[in-house]
Amino acid sequence: KLISTYVQGLHKAVGTDNRVRTTFNLHGTETGRLSSSNPINLQNIPRPDTDGGRIRNLFTASEGYTLIEADYSQLELRVLAHETQDENLLEAYHTGIDIHTLTGSKIFKKPMEEVTKTERYVAKTLNFSIVYGAKAERISATAGISLDEAKKAIKEWFKAYPKVTEWIAAVQKHVLEHQEVTTSLGWQRKWAIVSYHNRDEVMREAVNTMIQSTAGLITLKALTDLSKRIDGDNTRILLTVHDSILLETIFVTGK
Repeated sequence: KLISTYVQGLHKAVGTDNRVRTTFNLHGTETGRLSSSNPINLQNIPRPDTDGGRIRNLFTASEGYTLIEADYSQLELRVLAHETQDENLLEAYHTGIDIHTLTGSKIFKKPMEEVTKTERYVAKTLNFSIVYGAKAERISATAGISLDEAKKAIKEWFKAYPKVTEWIAAVQKHVLEHQEVTTSLGWQRKWAIVSYHNRDEVMREAVNTMIQSTAGLITLKALTDLSKRIDGDNTRILLTVHDSILLETIFVTGK
């Protein structure tokens, strides 16, 4: 897979100027996130901490330039806090408390300073996946805990953020009744059919859309704003991957 897609595939996509380009699809996803294709999906290059991490070393800045990557911190969790108005989530972001440590504290019922790295990792896994319908089996496999521990952690997570539970239920009820959802930024997604056979999938997709769409549009707004502020010669926008933006720039001493 790594050889065929990321080595041979990238090699075929290299242009005469030694650059690899992609095509961004503004309406390529149901949630409004930009997607990338033709001749290759540059948003799907393996992360550095995976078996294919070395693939990223194939990408270098132009001569005289330096690559810079900037991303929003926990953008989708922040959107969730805004949408649900959950007091505990809002307090964490208003005060600057580490949200994963806070979650670990509430799940494992101990002071924040006593939360271990392992417990924080479990909490982080829950924070980034549970709202999208991740089941105990997936949490167990991802966080490296037993199935019973995962079930208990999920239960405690929803206790810690009660407004999230209410909000998810409201979104799911709405989509079952109206076969559509509309985000706070006006993105609307409709389903032609909601039936017994697909209702669970539709409910999961509805919640996903409410968070992912808003986060995606915030990043898209940042891209358009940024493009107006850079000169295009010293700094160039190269790529966006969900909530991050990759640029290359010439550093000028003293500026």
